[in-house]
Amino acid sequence: MKELARVWDSEILPVLADLERERLALVSQRHRFLAIAVVLVAATFGLPSLGVPFMAALVPAALIGAYLMWRERTSRAAFARGFKTRALGALLAAIDPSLRIRPDSHVPETTVERARFFVGGFDYFSGEDLVTGSMGDTAIYFSEVLAQRRSNRPASSGMRNTRKTTVFDGVVFVADFNKRFRSRTVLLPDVAEATLGGLGRFFQKLNFVRDDLIRMEDPELERYFAVYGDDETETRYLLTPDFMSRLVRFRERVGPMRVSFVDGSMMMAIPMSRDLLEPSPGRSLLDRGTFQTHWDDLNFFVGIVGDLDLNTRIWTKE
Repeated sequence: MKELARVWDSEILPVLADLERERLALVSQRHRFLAIAVVLVAATFGLPSLGVPFMAALVPAALIGAYLMWRERTSRAAFARGFKTRALGALLAAIDPSLRIRPDSHVPETTVERARFFVGGFDYFSGEDLVTGSMGDTAIYFSEVLAQRRSNRPASSGMRNTRKTTVFDGVVFVADFNKRFRSRTVLLPDVAEATLGGLGRFFQKLNFVRDDLIRMEDPELERYFAVYGDDETETRYLLTPDFMSRLVRFRERVGPMRVSFVDGSMMMAIPMSRDLLEPSPGRSLLDRGTFQTHWDDLNFFVGIVGDLDLNTRIWTKE
């Protein structure tokens, strides 16, 4: 992996001057809006003492406040979009010229459903920051994804409250796999066996909504994953000893995750506890430290190709 310091002055800093001016303007606008908000609050509660009806003071103040909030939100969204396409676009180009980011796009819902990470569809599906490109011979794309379902719970009034239950919040990564295959293999976190031992495996085998449970010879892989597939021979063809070892090491770095082999691709669902690739308007864009986390995050995901040796194509897939 390149060091950010090696490309900062020549490839990143030249694109940041205009963005830094936009950031300073956004900060200045926020300060002005806060000052106006203070005046509006003071006027709303002060004018009635001068004989102005309270509602006559409140309604204009509320309308002006709503407009300021809308302006602030749209300004921040425009700045974030420019930050991602220009600043993060420069970071991606420094990693590999083929990489692009589309802030308003994401991995399609149909792709996540085909991966069979989760049984059943989603009622709400959204995402952002789709990165596409190739690392060597391997085409990749990934984005943040939020998948939710609707749950109805009875309320004390007798009505039913509709709530959103989060099924997945993280990054979905898709890579062209380096072998041809037609089956489906899904690796899920092995919660049952890790908790209940042999009894957990018994219940895993009784799972009627998944493909067949396949026992792999690698005890480390078995410790982290339950493997399901509709063709055991092809599953073993995909999960070679070397690949399983690499996948175990990767799992030990990232924590619980889901992996799927379907439609000629390898897909990963990696939960994240924070938003990725978002700007920090309070920090100068000319400070290299502002971008270090973004640089590390982007290199982490595009580095999956190397971590799992996906560019090695000694089999039948060119």
